[in-house]
Amino acid sequence: QKELLIKDLELKIEKGQYVGIYGKSGAGKTTFIDLFSGLITPSSGSIKINSIERQNILPEWKSLIGYVPQKIYLNNTSIKDNVAFGLSMDEKKILTCLKDAQLSDFINSLAQGIDTIVGENGVNLSGGQIQRLGIARALYRNSKILIFDESTNSLDNETENAFMQVIDMIKDERIILFVSHKLSLLNKCDKVYKIKDKKLNLKKI
Repeated sequence: QKELLIKDLELKIEKGQYVGIYGKSGAGKTTFIDLFSGLITPSSGSIKINSIERQNILPEWKSLIGYVPQKIYLNNTSIKDNVAFGLSMDEKKILTCLKDAQLSDFINSLAQGIDTIVGENGVNLSGGQIQRLGIARALYRNSKILIFDESTNSLDNETENAFMQVIDMIKDERIILFVSHKLSLLNKCDKVYKIKDKKLNLKKI
């Protein structure tokens, strides 16, 4: 018999909710995100989207999700290429997404603007700028659901606070899932769930 990673999981997430997922390393946060996003399927029970079995609309579901991990992958190309990231280029939309990610001042300070080369692994950008670029990329994909998976781990406190303010400004009409081992980052969430002992429990905030 295979060991269960998460058991007795029951929750309901509604449009516009800002949900925190909290737990120590190895508690099952990544497993929960993989379940939510459709990368793995539950061994029992069901996941429904607007009362429809998710398995029946899995491609559409995945297309709604933007993922901002701890480490953003960047090509050694321009800022605009890294925002579009394989999608057709719409410079006006790119600028809007960069503005929403609070990168406009930075872009305007660059001689080449959005044509600036980011360098190998984003060497020409700060950690905070790289993470915001990750937000801009997710917004460019018209993501209705944004998952932030330990997205601030590599940031100092000041940059982390600024990053959290960006999330606060873009959350309207979207589902935001913010996964963290730092409970202090989740103080603006509508709901916080704690994963412990393979169970997900709603935590009073």
